Amino acid sequence: MRNPLPTLTSTCMIAISILAVPAIARDRVDQGSPTATEMADRADIKIAKMKERLHLSSDQEKNWPDFASALQSLNKKWANLAILVAGERANRQDPVDTLQQINDRADARINLANDWKALATASKPLYASLDKQQKRQFSESLSGQDREPVSN
Repeated sequence: MRNPLPTLTSTCMIAISILAVPAIARDRVDQGSPTATEMADRADIKIAKMKERLHLSSDQEKNWPDFASALQSLNKKWANLAILVAGERANRQDPVDTLQQINDRADARINLANDWKALATASKPLYASLDKQQKRQFSESLSGQDREPVSN
């Protein structure tokens, strides 16, 4: 039997970049970009749609809150960070300190890795309770393969 952890971890990594939407925040700062709260709200809608698509049983439902909470926390954290970074870039007047930038990027990657680990840990009980079809749907939802426009 294959170990689902590498697949789950990879899927979670993809989900972070999709659900947190840092690139959109960076690119849209001057264009009335969404706030961190708006980005987190959009991610919450996607999480709710994911739950709906999974058709969880009552036993599986017990494992949902920890996963959803971890994903929501991660989304809010990275949305806030994206807004902060975009704002700092827009307001920067001093020349870029390359060594500081390298150090900041390293710290961000450490934090991101820790967030992925926390999400993977929170996902394990839910993922283990899913059947084959639900696992496929779970992976597709996290990786964005079932993307639908989110209307406000």
